[in-house]
Amino acid sequence: MASDVEGKNMGLTSKIQIPYFDPASNKIGPEAWIAYVDLARESAGTRTVTENERQVQTFNWTDAQTCTNAMLLLQGTANKWGVHLLKSKSEGLQDWSKFKKLFKARFIQSLTLNEKMNLRDLRMTAIESCHDFYDRCSNNIDLFYKNEWQNIDKTDEVDANRATPWEQPGVAITDQMVTRSETFLKKTKEIELKLAFASGLREAIKKQVLFQETDSLSEILRTAQRVESGLKELKKSEIAILDIEDEDDNSADVGAINFKGKQKFQGGAKPKNQGGQLKCYYCNKTGHFKSNCITMKNDRKKGIFKSNINASQKPRFMNPVDADESDSDDGATPDVGNCQTDIANLLNFHSV
Repeated sequence: MASDVEGKNMGLTSKIQIPYFDPASNKIGPEAWIAYVDLARESAGTRTVTENERQVQTFNWTDAQTCTNAMLLLQGTANKWGVHLLKSKSEGLQDWSKFKKLFKARFIQSLTLNEKMNLRDLRMTAIESCHDFYDRCSNNIDLFYKNEWQNIDKTDEVDANRATPWEQPGVAITDQMVTRSETFLKKTKEIELKLAFASGLREAIKKQVLFQETDSLSEILRTAQRVESGLKELKKSEIAILDIEDEDDNSADVGAINFKGKQKFQGGAKPKNQGGQLKCYYCNKTGHFKSNCITMKNDRKKGIFKSNINASQKPRFMNPVDADESDSDDGATPDVGNCQTDIANLLNFHSV
């Protein structure tokens, strides 16, 4: 949800949407909400006023108006906190800078040492792009220094208990001190971001980046993105080559299987037809060996002795030998009863 606040900018009237803030909701964090209010104040425009006989630019939203607009957007426990400010007639209701300090102190928790260490442990993941990793590094470093760097605001008051400015704690803070602190902070974050980003890149990208003459952060980012694009194209090419090789390997495997199948069939150890079934050498039917062929056994009982059904019949006195050969080919046990009958027939034949 959001609230519409009217603002005038260069003669144009527009509505500025600012989201509500509720600590129990995860829709927007306290830092982001303060930033939204600041942006809304800027969008409302500025006007020229005269101060000490000189003209200066100031926001259309005064400090008091900005604080009031922000108060109207508080919900949940934040609304209870706002009611407390109203009852206590806090100075934060008239000064936007003081309101922000009170708000951050209430709703932004200080990071633990472990959380700060995790912010510095930056490694590019497998699914991150270089730009995504750069954004994560930038956000983490901003958050780290926001907790570590002691920001100072201009004040004419002398406070011996104040730790800032660092070079002269407790003295009145001037505009020059504020500017110098902001400049140092910006440069420190740039150096930190450059080192964190370069050292946290994936190894394949980092090796190529380190070989290049890249001094500035922008150059490191551009180089990393070029290397990343090149690796993606190379990976596509490798995948295409692998697909072709797989097709060739499959064709070769099929050919080898067919060749082996032919050799196996010619050897006669365990012949198979195209359907993968056993084939009998006697009746040429599938599903059994020659040693178990019913047709052959019936022919033997009838006195028909052939190597197969298409062969010519052999002399009867060769039957025992033929039976032994045919049975031994298939490794089957000879039929004892049939052998005795064949021997009796052979004796009768010679006696005649």
